[in-house]
Amino acid sequence: MGKKILLIQAVDNILGADALVPGLQRDLEHSMSRSNSTEGSKMGSFTQVGSLSETVSTSFLFKKGDGGQAELRRAMKKGLEVKIWIVDTEKNADDKYDASFGYAVLGELSFTYPYEGVEEISSELAIQIETVDGQFEELPEGLEEFAEYGFELPGEYTGDHLNRTKTVSPGP
Repeated sequence: MGKKILLIQAVDNILGADALVPGLQRDLEHSMSRSNSTEGSKMGSFTQVGSLSETVSTSFLFKKGDGGQAELRRAMKKGLEVKIWIVDTEKNADDKYDASFGYAVLGELSFTYPYEGVEEISSELAIQIETVDGQFEELPEGLEEFAEYGFELPGEYTGDHLNRTKTVSPGP
């Protein structure tokens, strides 16, 4: 199983706009629960199955200028729903990428500063109704190599591992 990556998109997006990947993702948890109730009778007790509740919790290291992190903050401040996708970055047996999709409401967005120079962001999203499973034929560019980099030759790229730019070979 590959890495699970969160993609987001506020519901007021421009039609046809790509989803955003909040950068420097650390944790991603998708929880499901039911509020079951138990009733007693002369014959014993029985449990009534309650409604499904889903929550997605995430954490990131803050990165200045990160579009996905900024979109979460904007959606929280404006009270917007967000569309989310939890995507497996490894292809399945059908040569596609498994994903879960849902509309969500941000219940919490918090910023912590554990020590100088480090800022962490955590969020909790409540899923509206329930998530739906599906598949991506292709992932957005760069997502397969998310948090990875491959071998490179000296001078092939410039920048650090988070902001690499392929250099252009000088002409003859």
